[in-house]
Amino acid sequence: MTAVLHSVIVQQALHLAKPSILKIMEEDAFVWGPKYVAIAAVSNHDELLTLDILNQTPGTWSPDWGFPDEFMEIAVWKAKTALRFQIPTSQLANDYPLALSYGDYFRYAGGVPGPLGTFAVGVSGLTGRADEMIARIVIATMLGIAHTEVDAAIAEKRKKL
Repeated sequence: MTAVLHSVIVQQALHLAKPSILKIMEEDAFVWGPKYVAIAAVSNHDELLTLDILNQTPGTWSPDWGFPDEFMEIAVWKAKTALRFQIPTSQLANDYPLALSYGDYFRYAGGVPGPLGTFAVGVSGLTGRADEMIARIVIATMLGIAHTEVDAAIAEKRKKL
């Protein structure tokens, strides 16, 4: 049986959300260094559903920003941490410090769980608030696509997807 949540839905959601993400990347208030965003979606089966990069950084990469691979790794860890705790990473350090284990990634916002512990999205590259905003946009778009699949099944009077 194939789950409704799969990498094609994530890729479709990223495609639909891309114009909004690019607009967020244009706003100086959301950028601390590079105009670079790594987006990871992780399933509750510890499957990396997608890892996508948007790079709008003009000119050359500054060593002060770290390495692009670090952004990808942080996005994955934000997603995994949000999935494990079922709350956004922005809440962890403030509200639940005793629940943390060594190795948990909690320092910045940007990891947001999906509903019912099914998946999470992690974003790294802009400010923590912008990362979290992008994660929420991607999740809302994924849910919209899944609702469309379910609505089609209902319209066709199917009892199963």
